[in-house]
Amino acid sequence: MSSNSNNLTQMTNVPAAFSWTNGHTSKTPSGISVESGANTSVGVWTQSSDGSLSFGHINATVEAGHTAEVQFFVGLQDMDAQFSASLSSGTIGHGDILATFAQNVSTAVGASDPNNVAFTLRFDGPATLVSTWGMVPPSFCTDILCYYNQATRACGSDDGDSIDLTFNHHDDWVKYETDVSGDGIVRKYGGGEKITTTVLDGSAPTPYVDDEVSFSWNDGESRDPSQQNDYNGIALQGQDLGFSISIPVADVGTTEAQVWVGVNQTTGTVTASLSDGSVSPVSHAVECQNGARNVGLTFDVHGAQPNATLNVQFSQYSSDGSITLQAAAVSYYDSRRRQLLRDGDGSFNFQAATLSVTEKQ
Repeated sequence: MSSNSNNLTQMTNVPAAFSWTNGHTSKTPSGISVESGANTSVGVWTQSSDGSLSFGHINATVEAGHTAEVQFFVGLQDMDAQFSASLSSGTIGHGDILATFAQNVSTAVGASDPNNVAFTLRFDGPATLVSTWGMVPPSFCTDILCYYNQATRACGSDDGDSIDLTFNHHDDWVKYETDVSGDGIVRKYGGGEKITTTVLDGSAPTPYVDDEVSFSWNDGESRDPSQQNDYNGIALQGQDLGFSISIPVADVGTTEAQVWVGVNQTTGTVTASLSDGSVSPVSHAVECQNGARNVGLTFDVHGAQPNATLNVQFSQYSSDGSITLQAAAVSYYDSRRRQLLRDGDGSFNFQAATLSVTEKQ
């Protein structure tokens, strides 16, 4: 089992569990009894960080005069994935193609648990089965308002991304430190204060300083021109409480807005709309019931009416836990930049594979 991604991580506590009594030390992940295991929910998962096709292969070969049954136990979360297999003659995998198989599997965006599936294939030797499990290439968005998200910290993880607000040359950005305006925020120097933020019911947000996602910049306003590894943010706790961010949309070209949010043992709802009413609002759920999760939200607007405004609301769906807001940014481009409908927020996993061989009847 292998993957072309360099982001391969051990996972635990997924729904499928496995037991065995004849383990081999060189093939067993660390932390598992090497010779036996009982009800073990461990595997590896990989995530595409740039929307490119990521996948892993699992192969099996059977000699002449035998029949094989192969089972692959895999899973996916917050994405669409595809299992495909091709059967070729011979035992080196370079013969004629005898048969092919493909099936797509989906999970709901924002689902907190992975969807684990098993595929069973049978074939006669001599033959080689080459199977592939991985993400379906996402399609491009051609709508007026396009949306996608990128995980900056996985649910329950202690590791978060580092984001440089200066590096991406935004036309304007805001870093939320203790509030949504005034001295509670840091703005880009010369950004024109394009981004306006309010709290939906007027409540005062709670500042915090211990997020796992950090921000840096060196083009801030005079009172805070440069900062490295800023982990601050603001939080709200309570059902239907939330933040509202308004950003002016360019009359021509593409407006790209980004908002960095998080949830802590709750579900947050993202809703984006245009003031000109040219398109229906888009919505997305950000969920993590077992810890905290951070997400970078990106909205592309192209072809809106003159003087339109993009409005992004992020509110708490339930009364438990809290939602957070760290930063927002906007960039204006002369030409259209098409974004992907679904990007690297999802992951797919491998848990086990079995091969049973019997003499052909």
